[in-house]
Amino acid sequence: MNKIAPLSTAMLLVAAAAAAQAGDLAVTVEHVQTGDGQVLVGLFDSASSFPKQTVRGQAVSAQQRDADGKLRVVFPGIAPGSYAVSAVHDLDGNGKLNTNAMGIPTEPYGFSGKPAGRMGPPQFGDAAIDVPAAGTNISIELR
Repeated sequence: MNKIAPLSTAMLLVAAAAAAQAGDLAVTVEHVQTGDGQVLVGLFDSASSFPKQTVRGQAVSAQQRDADGKLRVVFPGIAPGSYAVSAVHDLDGNGKLNTNAMGIPTEPYGFSGKPAGRMGPPQFGDAAIDVPAAGTNISIELR
């Protein structure tokens, strides 16, 4: 029994150290114009997954926006690193960004890093933000 206690203590210390190196990423989505539908916020950790496959995602009712049209989403326990974040105001609640016949979005959307507008989604590097161990706060403006 004496050999188990030090091993258990060591495992708890390692787990606590790992948890201490993960912070919260708070995302404020701005310009949520109506309470219709939901706001989809996706977190991406690599260029190969961006913007199709999130590592984490949240759907929040647009009715939770404040009087200024802002809505806050928190991703807890994010390991330090480089990430990109997308936000979509899914007005009809179908779980995706609607587009017209030419592929142009018909619902408000935005990305972290405030990438310059151009044809198609930005590159991961243009939308990337650094999340330190302590966590961080970012804003995304829907357009």
